[in-house]
Order: sequence, then structure tokens, then C-alpha cells
Amino acid sequence: MIVKFQLMMALTVLAGASFSLLDAQESISLKEALLTAGEGNARVINAKQDIETAKSRLIQAGAYANPSVDFQSSDLSDSGLGNYELSLNQELELFGKRTKRRDIAGGLIAVAEEQLKTVRLEAALEVKEKYYQILLIQKRNELANENLDLVRKLFDSVQNKYNSGSIYLNELLRARIELSQSENDLILADREMKVVKSQFNLLLGKQITNEYKIQENFSYREKKLDYDTLKSKTLSQNPDLKVKTMIAGLNKKGVQLAGRDLWPNPSVGLILSREEPASGLLGASVGFSIPLWYRSSGEIREKEVDLEKSGNDVDYFKKHLELSVYDAYIEAVAAGRQVEILKRNVDEAAEIQNLIDLQYREGKAGFLTYLDNLKAVRNVKLTYYEALANYENKLALIERIIGEDLK
Repeated sequence: MIVKFQLMMALTVLAGASFSLLDAQESISLKEALLTAGEGNARVINAKQDIETAKSRLIQAGAYANPSVDFQSSDLSDSGLGNYELSLNQELELFGKRTKRRDIAGGLIAVAEEQLKTVRLEAALEVKEKYYQILLIQKRNELANENLDLVRKLFDSVQNKYNSGSIYLNELLRARIELSQSENDLILADREMKVVKSQFNLLLGKQITNEYKIQENFSYREKKLDYDTLKSKTLSQNPDLKVKTMIAGLNKKGVQLAGRDLWPNPSVGLILSREEPASGLLGASVGFSIPLWYRSSGEIREKEVDLEKSGNDVDYFKKHLELSVYDAYIEAVAAGRQVEILKRNVDEAAEIQNLIDLQYREGKAGFLTYLDNLKAVRNVKLTYYEALANYENKLALIERIIGEDLK
């Protein structure tokens, strides 16, 4: 008896743990999905590592040149070193070269940080698109289940009529075919859901077999959009534009650094020499290269060309952004209008469903008429949810372009 009680307690604990695990995994909101992707997405992780790489380059840019030691001896006899010369040299960077190099390296950190924002926005867009796709498939699944229930009831009704001899065999066979198609639609919807969820898990950095449900109710949420406001926000905070502008600024500093590199770096040193029979002598040295062949002039011209190109790139990208946000704005407004129209159709379709059910029960509508109305109602609902998913995707694209969520 005690053993049975302990076994029951153990099973209860395991069942409770399993239930808690299912509760933890059974639902996820869009906000939670975006937070998860912001930490676990592979591209986001790589972009964070790029920032660390840029920081290490800042350390290298601020490092001084290593000193050099030279040793020469003209006599390595058994009696000792004989005559020798030992020198210690240190190259010095003047004219603000090191400071300018550190400025460029620091700017590259800022570029990497903006690129991380770009990657986060790209990941967020993909997560939102996949999230709305899952919502759409869930609605397709719900409609497939609703349709299957209706067709099963219809098949039972048709079979009863056939058994009573009031209809022909072809109507019974047609009803059986319709039932098979409805069952097949449900199978296809389940398969599509598993495929899309595995893709969604990949974006989140989770196991592809991770199971969950979507929390949000798929409903229309109108967003008031103003093109001038969207354009202003895009040009002021789009991270891609910021990166290109930063690169143009860094190229300008690169031209300045290349110009300063025309001036050679001097080196200073200490010399310790010994010549027989004199004792050791301590001296100093100063040296620098002679810029005779103007080898830096080509580098300066290269940096100047890069600066011109980056400036042109910024100007073109601004125009491209204006076009992108305008197109996205037009698409979103049109998609919103479609949703509003189709929403009215859904309300009308519900009334059609009630009327055709009543007419069929009273014998005022035939079997084929009922089927046609059933399909029409389902198509109206499905078209509405497809339009709703399209509208949400258009809004998500605008958020990607402007660099923030719409209020």
C-alpha cells in the first residue's frame, strides 16, 4: 500500500512538472518573440561580436610603435665581445597621427553599433512576418475545423435523406467527396503550421521542434499614417543611412591621416659602444626617412576618391529611402482600406451562413446551393485574414525603414 502511494505521488509530481513545462511553452507573444530573437538570433550574435572586434582595433590604433634594439660586434673572440655597439631606438608619431587613427577606430565602433541596430531591425522584420504568417495559418486551421464540422453535419443529413430515398446516390457521393476534401484541407493546414513554426524557431535561435501557440488575437488595429512624419523619422534615425554617413565622415578623416603620413616619423635612440682600448661610450641618435619618392600621394588620392564615392552614396541612399518609405506608405494605406472593406464582408458572410443553414433545414435550399454558400463564406473569411496579414506586414516594413515601432 505504501509503495502504491509513493508511486502515485511520484506520478503526480511528474505530471505537474510536465504540465508546468507545457504551460511555459504553449504560448508566445510577439513582444516575447522579438526579445528572444534579439538575443538568440545568429546574425544578431555575430553583429555583437563585430562590435568587440572594432573595440580591439581601437586598442591597436592607440598602441605606440615597438622599440627596436640593435647589437653589432666586430670581434667575437674567446677573450670576450671585443668591440661592439648596442643601440635602442624608438619611433615617434608626430603631427597628431595617432590621435587621428584613434578617432577613425572609435568611429568604426559607432558604425558597428549602428550595424547591430540594422541587423536587429532585419531580424525583427523577419520575426514579425513569420509571426503573422503563423497567425494566418492558425486562422486557416480554425476555418478548416469549422468547415469540417459543417460538412460532417451536412454529410449526415445527406446520408439520412439518401437512406429515406428522397435524394439520389450522386448527391451522397458528392457529399462524401466534399467531406474528404475538408479533411485533406485540415491535414495541409497542420503540415504548413509545422513547417512555418520550425522556420520561426530558427529565427529565434530555438530548437526547430519547439512547440508553442501564438497569444495575440488576429484582429484589425488601424494605424494612423502620415507620409511627411514617416519621411522625417526615416531620414533622422534610419540606421543604414547613419552607417553610410558615418563612413563618409571616416573617409574624410582617412584623407586627413593620409596627408599627415606624408611627414615621416622620426626615431630617437641611445647608443652604447665599446672600442678597444677605450672604455664604453654612451651616445644618442635621431633619424627619419626622406619622402623622396612621394609614395603617400597615391594613398591620399585613393582616400579622396573613397570620400567622393561615400558622399555620392549618402545622397543616393537618401533618395532611395524616400522612395522606399513612400512606397511602403502607399501599400500600407491601400492594405488598410482592403481590410476595412473585407471586414464588412465577413459580417455579411456570417449572416449568409445563418440564412443558408435555416433554408437548408427547411428544405428551401438544395444540397449544391448549400455547398456553394458554404465555400463562399469560408473564402470571404480567409480573404479577410490574408488581407489582415498583408496589412500587418506592410506596417512591419515601415517600422523596419524608419527604425522604430509605430505608435
